[in-house]
Amino acid sequence: MTIITRALTAAVTALAHITLSCASSSSSSLVASSSVHYDLCSEHYQHGKSICMMANRDIYDGEWSANMPQGKGEMKYKDGREYSGDWLEGKHNGKGTFKWANGNVYVGEFSNNMRHGNGELKYKDGSEYSGEWLKGKLHGKGTFKWANGDVYDGGWSVDQLHGEGNMKYRNGSEYSGEWVDGKRHGEGTFKWANGDVYDGGWSV
Repeated sequence: MTIITRALTAAVTALAHITLSCASSSSSSLVASSSVHYDLCSEHYQHGKSICMMANRDIYDGEWSANMPQGKGEMKYKDGREYSGDWLEGKHNGKGTFKWANGNVYVGEFSNNMRHGNGELKYKDGSEYSGEWLKGKLHGKGTFKWANGDVYDGGWSVDQLHGEGNMKYRNGSEYSGEWVDGKRHGEGTFKWANGDVYDGGWSV
């Protein structure tokens, strides 16, 4: 009985050791396969094409020149934002697409990391703007469609309706004329949905 007991104990111990080893090996393999490891961009002089992690943990995949993103590339920021497009000396320059973590998406031109030139911004609430930009602001000529159905087509200045423009309201009313800082100001015509019309001067 002593010999049998000793043999049985040894067998159980061996089986437990094998089971533990297999579980440990399986767990280690799972972690390795589910994790993506990137070299730090600062570890090597970057020139050509590569994918690596910035010091702040943003991930860049694309072209480099003189240790700076330049050419075509995609940056995935740690806060959920993404940019894909043209780069110049480490900045968004040219044409590209920028996606915010909240769902807003801009497609168009950039200069020094800012929306600049022509582009379209679609907001998560369904609103959208298509037109000209200046240093990140709605500026120039453009069309804004609000989620509630209102539509403005005309001039803009630093995110404000400004200059000549036409506003069609969701209730059927319409104004066509001059605007100053987002207000009807100057000469313009307002047509109410019931058919009434006013043509003349406006003041804030």
